[in-house]
Amino acid sequence: LPRPSFHCDNDRAQGERMPQEFDYIVIGGGCIGASTAYHLAKRKAGSIALIERNAFLGEESTGKCAGGVRAQFSTEVNVRLSLLSLDCFERFERELAHPLQFLQWGYTFLLANSAQAAAFKGYRNNIWSKLGMQTDWLEPADIAKRLPYVDTDGLVGATFHKRDGFVDPMDKACKCEAETYNGFEDDDGCPDDPDTDGDGNS
Repeated sequence: LPRPSFHCDNDRAQGERMPQEFDYIVIGGGCIGASTAYHLAKRKAGSIALIERNAFLGEESTGKCAGGVRAQFSTEVNVRLSLLSLDCFERFERELAHPLQFLQWGYTFLLANSAQAAAFKGYRNNIWSKLGMQTDWLEPADIAKRLPYVDTDGLVGATFHKRDGFVDPMDKACKCEAETYNGFEDDDGCPDDPDTDGDGNS
């Protein structure tokens, strides 16, 4: 993909109109929308418009979420999707040549009763291990050693997955858009050499 060049001008305000036909129109410039536009451009799917009603990307739910990235779920479909997401986050900087605020610190689930412990052991044995997840089971003594700031009174165990972590969701949305900026038109009032035929020609 071409390296993006950033600029914003007032051509549209002076009468230039955005093309009215596109092969794909993506509504919303959050994490999902920016990623969708990026992958369409990566596949050279055709002309793409990303429509965002706000002045900046990621101002709605993307900018309000905690940014947790984890694969410890109770259903196989969620685990599969999350593992694919982790793969993407782990190769993000290499693929897009932009740094990403992805902190892969791991996720620990603290379990306070035997029912929770039994449920998580079931997820770990029947779903996570089957899909290749390498998780740790922690007894209370293990929790105290690994996480000395946690009060282990009342805890019966915990699970830990080192590939989980946190990402800045607005950073992710903007980096996806930046990488594909020459491949589609971002309808925020700042056109940047839009590709209107999918082949790099304006």
